[in-house]
Amino acid sequence: MGVITMIEGQKENAFKITIEFLRAINVRVSKLTVRNALFEHPEFPNLLSVSDVISGWEVQNSAHYIQDKSSGINAITFPVIAEVNESGGRLVLLHDVNAGFVTMDDGKMPKRKVLLNDFLDSWTGVLLQANSNRVSVEKGFIINNVVHFFGQFRH
Repeated sequence: MGVITMIEGQKENAFKITIEFLRAINVRVSKLTVRNALFEHPEFPNLLSVSDVISGWEVQNSAHYIQDKSSGINAITFPVIAEVNESGGRLVLLHDVNAGFVTMDDGKMPKRKVLLNDFLDSWTGVLLQANSNRVSVEKGFIINNVVHFFGQFRH
């Protein structure tokens, strides 16, 4: 896989995970708005870009490094975005840890279960937690969704 292809794959992964994360924490933002904001960020596709972009919609968030991953994962409030060492670095959305399994989205397969130990082996220990509130919404959300929907048919 070439470097350009890998970076494009990382960008698409970060976009998909950000969309799913915003849905999971009930933030109403159109896909097109999220895509534009992320792809315009100079640090995209890293976790800093996701944090900066969602802050623009009044989503309080914080990044953390969990040094002791095996015990630290049990103290996490889900959902969170986690960074893994796969394909040059990717983001995953963690939904739950239960009975030795992690339920996660990886941008390809939604809500799949993987063995906790397998996840811990690939996890960098970095995660992004966030909380939405009643003002965590895109201005013009409904109009932007309609424009995006009809814009798909113009090509």
